Amino acid sequence: MHAPFPSDPPKAPPWFYKGNGAHLRAHGEALTIPAFGLSGAEEAELVGAYIIGPDGTPHRVGLTSGNEFADPALAAADPRMLSHAKMRTCAIGPELVLDAEFDDARGSVRVERKGASIWSRDVATGNAHTLFSLAEVERNLFQYDAHRVPGDVHLHYLGGSVSSFGDGIRLQDGDQVVVEWQGYGRPLRNLIERETGAQTPAAQSV
Repeated sequence: MHAPFPSDPPKAPPWFYKGNGAHLRAHGEALTIPAFGLSGAEEAELVGAYIIGPDGTPHRVGLTSGNEFADPALAAADPRMLSHAKMRTCAIGPELVLDAEFDDARGSVRVERKGASIWSRDVATGNAHTLFSLAEVERNLFQYDAHRVPGDVHLHYLGGSVSSFGDGIRLQDGDQVVVEWQGYGRPLRNLIERETGAQTPAAQSV
């Protein structure tokens, strides 16, 4: 969400809709490359967790480790498909830090294959590294009535800067992705699975 823009940046923070929660996976669960997908790549991020109060006021509960996951090959083949490339499983956890500050967070991400690390990078995020501050993101996101429905929970991925895909790594079935942020407890670990089989078409009405 906070990647550099090739021209003038937008005045408001943009975002992509990841889904209604059905795509969400926990620590230790698998992230899936669908049969119709061209690729799968980790996006190590921090995630803001919010709950909407009875009066429609959003409350930030805390921050947690996240792997947004996406299909960068699809987006590269056709930039118009960037939003489609984001509609993939994603993960959070395993720790929720209630008093975390989104200022200058440091961490690392690595890909393991058959028990050995084949790629790793240091990562950084927070107000010191993102195009928009967390306050700007929250103000823009929650200005919409549809985002202030009492009882709703929002998980907002706050942008990532590195990916193994950009370094030539292509995730395979059985790989493990590990995301670790300093001060966020245990690392987030997810298996990679590639689906097989044909895509199910929409049924014709009769």
